[in-house]
Amino acid sequence: MKSAYTWDELLEIFELKPEQAVMPHRSMGVSEANQALAKAKEVFRKQRRKLAKKYHPDRPGGNLEKLQLINAILDQIEKIKIVPRPRPAFQFSWTNVTTGSATYDSGNYSYYTWRSF
Repeated sequence: MKSAYTWDELLEIFELKPEQAVMPHRSMGVSEANQALAKAKEVFRKQRRKLAKKYHPDRPGGNLEKLQLINAILDQIEKIKIVPRPRPAFQFSWTNVTTGSATYDSGNYSYYTWRSF
């Protein structure tokens, strides 16, 4: 099992079409992304049940390795959580720099900038 799978690889492993499971993405808010993630988890759970019947080793055409892979990936999917990023303790304000005769120390500039990770 690989350490990370792309969304397309997950859909292929679980034998799903792209419209069946919506991937949460960065442009969504936290609550929207959590709703999309919950729906995707439910789709993967339902598909796992179908694939368990199809690939069970006691059935004709069963594939134990594929079934183990699906179970391991589903365990990892169940652990995924979307949490908001913490806000910085101090956010740099340009108004301190641009108003009146205010000056700033360029040496400390990088300490106060907002960094997007």
